[in-house]
Amino acid sequence: MNSSGTNNPCPCCGRTKGPYCRWDDARIFCYQGDTRHPPANLVKGSLHNFGDGVKYFFAGYNKGFSGNSALFCLHDPNTSFNPRPITPEAMRRQTARNLGELEQLRHDAYNAHITASHAMAAPDYQTLKPDEIRGWIAVIESALQQLLSLKPRAMRVRHMDDGIRIVIQSLNEQIRELSYQKADFQTFWQDVLCDPSGGRGKRLANGLTPPEPEPDPDNYDPLDFSDLPF
Repeated sequence: MNSSGTNNPCPCCGRTKGPYCRWDDARIFCYQGDTRHPPANLVKGSLHNFGDGVKYFFAGYNKGFSGNSALFCLHDPNTSFNPRPITPEAMRRQTARNLGELEQLRHDAYNAHITASHAMAAPDYQTLKPDEIRGWIAVIESALQQLLSLKPRAMRVRHMDDGIRIVIQSLNEQIRELSYQKADFQTFWQDVLCDPSGGRGKRLANGLTPPEPEPDPDNYDPLDFSDLPF
């Protein structure tokens, strides 16, 4: 598991001093300290986003090895938090659902990989027209959201197939790469073409000056001085 420390802040409380907070791809144990601590008065099952685009639900206080940490678990939108004990019958039903989800996940992960590969193959944004940039931003965002929706599903059934861990690793890499690509496109749009919402500065996207046409070598007259300033 990851531990809080210098240049590795806790995703929940931001702790960088001391390895007291720990987390992995599915859980966050946020230590209840004096200077850094999880939010107070949380309700079990409440959803939280710690800035990584993935939602977690609050599972309770007094968790972890020391019993002094708040536990947040990866949220699966297809299930709901249930603090009651799971009966054997419920576990059997859950296993059957997981097997079906495992098969569906393989299919969806394959489609998401194709979508992400297409998005990551976007041309250099500096060579694109404004409408093309808008289109590619939408493609990248759609692929990113598709990958983010798969991650909690993969985490929930990873114990049933070792191969799912490779799927999760691939999802993490593609999510990271698409996030960088999305940021590059949006930064170029913001800094060069101005805010697409029209809220800051003049929108050059709707009024770019077309480039000067290059002379046609077949019709070029070397003795034509009409465009000279004298």
